[in-house]
Amino acid sequence: MLRDDSLPIFGDGEQSSDFVHIDDVVEAFMRAPRNSAKEQVIDIGTGVSMPVKEVFKVIIELTGSKSKIEHRSIRTGEVKVHTKADLADARKYLDWEPHIDLREGLRRTIPYYAKCFGVQSPT
Repeated sequence: MLRDDSLPIFGDGEQSSDFVHIDDVVEAFMRAPRNSAKEQVIDIGTGVSMPVKEVFKVIIELTGSKSKIEHRSIRTGEVKVHTKADLADARKYLDWEPHIDLREGLRRTIPYYAKCFGVQSPT
């Protein structure tokens, strides 16, 4: 998107995920070595599920990209999934909440990729 390339979305783009920023994940991991969390399987995420096509729209908005979304057939063997973390155990065992929403996480991430691609960062 930083180079205004067209963007493939496989399927209708309604498949969704819980996109969590690495800084929030690291904070959760730093809290994990607690007796209360011992032997627990704990979801780490935001508790918000965002469709892929909406993520693309936010990135286009933040970058000012002229990229166009190209819908392609869903890939063989791929299924449309919707993931969203249940934060109840993270709250209970880690006293943890995410602090960085998708938009802020992208604002923090875009400059890194701009540098990698050798383009000026729009954020």
